[in-house]
Amino acid sequence: MVGAGLKNLGNTCFANSVPQCIFHTPSLRTIILENGSKLQHSILPAWVPGSQQDAHEFLLRIFEIPNQELARGVSTQLHVAEGVSTTCSALEKATRVSIDTTVICQTCHHNSVRLEQHSYLELDWKGSTLSRCIRELKQEEKLTGENQYMCARCQRMTDAVRYSDIRTTSELLIVQLKR
Repeated sequence: MVGAGLKNLGNTCFANSVPQCIFHTPSLRTIILENGSKLQHSILPAWVPGSQQDAHEFLLRIFEIPNQELARGVSTQLHVAEGVSTTCSALEKATRVSIDTTVICQTCHHNSVRLEQHSYLELDWKGSTLSRCIRELKQEEKLTGENQYMCARCQRMTDAVRYSDIRTTSELLIVQLKR
């Protein structure tokens, strides 16, 4: 049976939900527990007593410090794309998501693809489903008017189309739903 969690001392529900999510996810719990000696004093700086925080911001602050600590210890190579790899901590490897953002110039049809690495997937939430939010991430956005694109081939501002696509995810996918 799982316990009730931490006692809410006022504006602390974020500090209750995040550790519960971490410790109910076996691979994250293992990473944290196996590296306890490196991390025992590093998580407390994420806590700002008496302040209201968003659970996602709190999670990122908790992850930021262990990633720095774990990067000093054992790190692993992570294959990101064809011919591209990076060194990361076990925590980063467990939660990495790679996103391709493609911009297509509407004048010369030149494609510019940028690979972005994140520890979470940020989606716009419009009261629908997670599947719909992911489809909306992939929808084309027209870049026109004041939002035109500087084409490397045309060497000028042009109309363009931009869209994103999820290239790879790690074994865990942390999703932030923006309201």
